[in-house]
Amino acid sequence: MALLINKTTGEQARLLPTHIFGRQGDICNTQLMHNDVSRIHATILWDGERWLLKDASTNGTFLNGKSINPNSFTPLNKGDLIQFGNNQNDCWELSSTECPQCMLVPLQPGLPYLDIKQIIALPSEDNPEVIITESIDGHWICESPAGLAVLKSGDLVGTGSSLWRFIEAKPESATTIEPGPNDVLSLLELHFTVSQNEEHIRLKIYLGGIMYDFGERIHHYLLLLLARQRLVDRDRGIAAAEQGWLEKEVLCKMLGTDINHINIQHFRLRKQIADILPKHSQFIQFIETRVGQLRVGSAQIHLK
Repeated sequence: MALLINKTTGEQARLLPTHIFGRQGDICNTQLMHNDVSRIHATILWDGERWLLKDASTNGTFLNGKSINPNSFTPLNKGDLIQFGNNQNDCWELSSTECPQCMLVPLQPGLPYLDIKQIIALPSEDNPEVIITESIDGHWICESPAGLAVLKSGDLVGTGSSLWRFIEAKPESATTIEPGPNDVLSLLELHFTVSQNEEHIRLKIYLGGIMYDFGERIHHYLLLLLARQRLVDRDRGIAAAEQGWLEKEVLCKMLGTDINHINIQHFRLRKQIADILPKHSQFIQFIETRVGQLRVGSAQIHLK
């Protein structure tokens, strides 16, 4: 993330892809209280390659002590010093120029800023009521008890008193990511080795001829149940679109647990995929969801 630090107060501003500075708190991402600061004073934005500064004020914006041209965007570099309004006002240093990441900006005091890389659970990993993941076609998907939704920058996510605003990292001029092939999940091969008493379940995943050993985990049993249901429905001749779906209430009875524990195992399973296959985050989606139900996608399944 890119970071501006107020050299006087120590205040930090994590730069959003389009970040507005000024006095008007309901519009500006960072509010400035000096008398000569305009309501909307200046904007810093990411153009896909670098950070740019544009002045929109009456009293000017200063970069390294010099007033910038208000009619054009000025490139920024690490270590640059920025002053909004009078050049005697607080000085802000650009301490980092990393490209922006998708993030969740807290709406209530005490909640953290959260960077989203592949998968995240809200309000926490131990209580995953909402799961946010990146889809195969590059969109961000919010999964909640209400169902699935494609997130747009500015959407609110969370539960109860724990709410965040979703901010997408794409620059204003970014092009839409082209969807991948519909059968991309079929490239996955799930290989289960199950002990006779089913207390030990080892999972290996093959992708492009490369084997990834996922070892033994408690949440592999949830995946095994879903995989078996997919195979049973396939053998019964059920249409592919309806194969493998299991109600969470049914899974609770099968596992002797509750919905929250199912959600935790579901999240940990997908998080394990993200950790072991970081360059193939789209495969997080091989566990498909709809309201109150889960299933394994169109992966190849092998049991022994």
